Amino acid sequence: MQITDEILKTILLDTQLISDKQFELAITSAKAQGTTLHHYFVDSNTIKDTDLGQLVANYYKLPYIDLSRVAITEKVLRIIPEDTARKRKFISYLEEKDALHVATPSPEDVEMISFLEKKVNKKIVVHYTTERNIKDALNGYAKNVTLAFEDILAENIKQIKNSFTGTSEPPIIKIVDTIIEYAFKNKASDVHLEPVDTYSLLRFRIDGLLKDIVKLPKELHDRLVTRIKVMSDLRTDIRQAPQDGKIHIKLTEETLNLRVSIVPVLGGEKVVLRVLAEKNKGLGLVELGFRDESLKRIEESYRKPYGMILTTGPTGSGKTTTLYAILKEINTREINIMTIENPVEYEIEGISQIQVNPKAGLTFATGLRSIVRQDPDVVLVGE
Repeated sequence: MQITDEILKTILLDTQLISDKQFELAITSAKAQGTTLHHYFVDSNTIKDTDLGQLVANYYKLPYIDLSRVAITEKVLRIIPEDTARKRKFISYLEEKDALHVATPSPEDVEMISFLEKKVNKKIVVHYTTERNIKDALNGYAKNVTLAFEDILAENIKQIKNSFTGTSEPPIIKIVDTIIEYAFKNKASDVHLEPVDTYSLLRFRIDGLLKDIVKLPKELHDRLVTRIKVMSDLRTDIRQAPQDGKIHIKLTEETLNLRVSIVPVLGGEKVVLRVLAEKNKGLGLVELGFRDESLKRIEESYRKPYGMILTTGPTGSGKTTTLYAILKEINTREINIMTIENPVEYEIEGISQIQVNPKAGLTFATGLRSIVRQDPDVVLVGE
């Protein structure tokens, strides 16, 4: 059972964070956006997710746990089966000799708590956490990606070997879908599929570093590239020239936008997919992991009337996502925010965004010259 709107109203009014009128307006806005009140308050920057979680935990007289700060071992995580964890929104994160610590946004689910007590024959210590925390923690169930591909290949290898005509055989579709799914679950920013002498190498960029994931049979490479071209509306008959495209895909939990780059290299074509999750464009600085002194310094910087904030780091480390989080904080009708990017990764309502297009003469230099004539208050250069 999730926290009710009435309980949330009681908590927020008692703490004087909002007025009764503001709460009623929030209900209307949340319904119009098709979201829950909890998500509305967090997404609209009315209150931070961790702060609201702490308040709800206090209401239930339970300790609050921020799962993003906890290292959960796979053994402890899997005490609760994945299907059950997703359905009931319970995560086991710490096992002691006589107790199992669990986190949930549904502490009134006594049936689940009773089930766990019988399952592990230990005391269940319940901690409150937010739904966003639970959603992120559920990614820990992502199966080892190498084993996943080994399973898929084992299941379909005969079909694959016998079906090298056409471009849409089910095994190839399943492999590409699995690449995308596990890239998202493993929080990869980029997917690399490159031809090597005797195999096709799949790599993920995670936390800024490229990691070898699995070696696929070399005979699959062209078929995988063709499937990706079909998904991104690129020409399948062009193999000696670079092509760029986009893929929009809906997973069970998330909508993804994939930026596709295909270039000819020795031995075939190399594919790089940039993974852009829709949820990321709504993340705030706290959700990105900024805390205490670092958060304070960033806030002091972006609230100054003039100056520059420079973000640096390797590919996929979160530079653009961090800058978007700052824009989200300062984006009001009172100021004119403009960006020039290559490419525009996420569209942000209320902000004028320019896509660099060298072929049309729109470079960073020419774009910036035009921007300064547009009476800007804030400019983001996304490169």
